[in-house]
Amino acid sequence: LVVRRHSSMTTRSTPGNDDGSSAAESSENVLPFTLPKRIFDSKAVLKCVDCHAGGEPARVVLSGVPAFPPGCSTALLKRSYMMEHLDHLRKILMLEPRGYPCQNADFIFPPAANDENGNLQYVIAEQNKIYPLMSGHNTICVATALLECGVVPMEEPISKFTLEAPAGPIEITAKCQQGKAQSISFRNAPSFVEHLDIVVNVPHENISVKLDVAYGGMWYAIVDMDQFQLEDSPIKLELDPSYGKQLCRIGEMIKVACREQFPVQHPTEDYPGV
Repeated sequence: LVVRRHSSMTTRSTPGNDDGSSAAESSENVLPFTLPKRIFDSKAVLKCVDCHAGGEPARVVLSGVPAFPPGCSTALLKRSYMMEHLDHLRKILMLEPRGYPCQNADFIFPPAANDENGNLQYVIAEQNKIYPLMSGHNTICVATALLECGVVPMEEPISKFTLEAPAGPIEITAKCQQGKAQSISFRNAPSFVEHLDIVVNVPHENISVKLDVAYGGMWYAIVDMDQFQLEDSPIKLELDPSYGKQLCRIGEMIKVACREQFPVQHPTEDYPGV
């Protein structure tokens, strides 16, 4: 639908007639109007780039976040402030109509004034008011967006730079060609295992699952699928798309049961899990 504004009448182009002509309606039938430059008269504009890494989405916010109060100099402090005071931005970007259940958001910030290395900072936000200290696929998306949008100068064939996540500095190595980031690798913040070979009871399925709990920016329950393929296993599962619905359902049940039976807490940061 194309609307044209003229001095005496407004015409509306509609699909052509059989003879190739188009229909026009007078201003008596179509109210004349002018399209606004912007729908909302506000300066609250978030400039974003939508990315994905292996199908995992991330919305990288390059600008538009309100200024932080003095003292929020690190990515970790910005994360805490956003959780308490700016969570509405996460909701705007991740809930309908602008987002959807799998969406993530990454907020980019300038380096701290006292950062001699000039490392850009970023805060990661996910659904259910989760703000991870670090996330691999979000970091890959952030690095890609910064390079391909020209925020970080791209050097071919290899670009190297450091970002500051809430978990600490993350060293980025990007293989670049013809203005595109072909692949991203990074050196993560310190990771560690909290529990090995623990047994979690999943009451709704009447099963017991052996797993490990580890931290790598987020808390993870790591399950060996072989135990679901044994003859005496009450539930049969395989890493196959045909089992996708069952894997999601059982996975969530395992996560909830693990959280209740083996609660964990980061030793130095305010970050519970799983």
